[in-house]
Amino acid sequence: MQGTEDLDVRVAFADIRQTDGNFHASIAKNTSHRFGMECIDPQDGDLREHVLVNLDCDIILPPSFAESVLSKFTSPTLQLLCCRGSQPATTGRIAIRASAYAEINGHDQEPGILGSGYQDVDLCGRVKLAPFAHDGSMVQEEQKVADLLDRQEAKEPAVAGWALPNTSHDYATWKDDRQLAKIQWVHNPDNLSWYDMNQSNRKAMLDKRGLPAPWAWKRNWQFSQLGWPFMELPREYLQPSTRSPGGEGSRTFCVTVFRHRNEKLGIRLEAVSGPGHRSAARIHRIFQDGLIDRWNRMQESNGLQGWAVQVDDVIVGLNGQHEFSTSSWELQTATTVNLLIMRGLSLKLS
Repeated sequence: MQGTEDLDVRVAFADIRQTDGNFHASIAKNTSHRFGMECIDPQDGDLREHVLVNLDCDIILPPSFAESVLSKFTSPTLQLLCCRGSQPATTGRIAIRASAYAEINGHDQEPGILGSGYQDVDLCGRVKLAPFAHDGSMVQEEQKVADLLDRQEAKEPAVAGWALPNTSHDYATWKDDRQLAKIQWVHNPDNLSWYDMNQSNRKAMLDKRGLPAPWAWKRNWQFSQLGWPFMELPREYLQPSTRSPGGEGSRTFCVTVFRHRNEKLGIRLEAVSGPGHRSAARIHRIFQDGLIDRWNRMQESNGLQGWAVQVDDVIVGLNGQHEFSTSSWELQTATTVNLLIMRGLSLKLS
């Protein structure tokens, strides 16, 4: 990507057990943005000088995305940039000044907010409510401020990119988009369609905007920190992880499988350890029809052979924890199993 040749890549591993292993869009985005703000150098700590970008995983970016977005934020009044192009209902490309994100206190992850729907639209609306002055600073709450937010819709191809359909065919119908998509493994206690989740979140979020300032735009007062707990991966993991997925040699990747009832992972493990890895396990054998074997077949059927688990891969983390024990009760019983795996790692038997 142009303008990112010297990019400092940092990766975090989130623990999603507080939502029972289910995805929650607001919590996921708050997790990534909290991590992003923690990555800001304290010597360069003016949040007005930093931009956070929410990028959904079904979005393809053009090569000039990064430098195009940053060029727009040279305007000190710009707080928010929706990079959605001409596509309807695709809000998963939002750039926001870090100071604005801090002022509104992130996406709404309060009780009653379901796992998908309206969270990005609400974020944009609350930034527009917050009283930002022409120099990008906050004004006093009692002042009446109108039209001080410089909010842009970035529609040019250099910024917008495009969204992938969440279907198995080349286009998404209304039923695909509103009824069938984004409902599996999402925080959705009543098993609603995505349309109904979106409507539920929309009503709850719009009702809160009628509160007096600053509650009209601030959220998540009851939380000491936003998002899920997470662990930053050690930097020595990251160089291997940036190689081509199908390439040879060392690399790091994650595998997530979902267990029903008494299903087995279907792997035989041997405990190993070494510098930086007090507790890990090498995969000694993969059994047919276990969850890992099914994961491998799914990757291969999608042309992603490089993401298939192999014998001699080493498991170094489980569900957000940077350690792994072959006798872990969670490994045996958890319904969501997220494994952090390293390939090409030389460790000795424990």
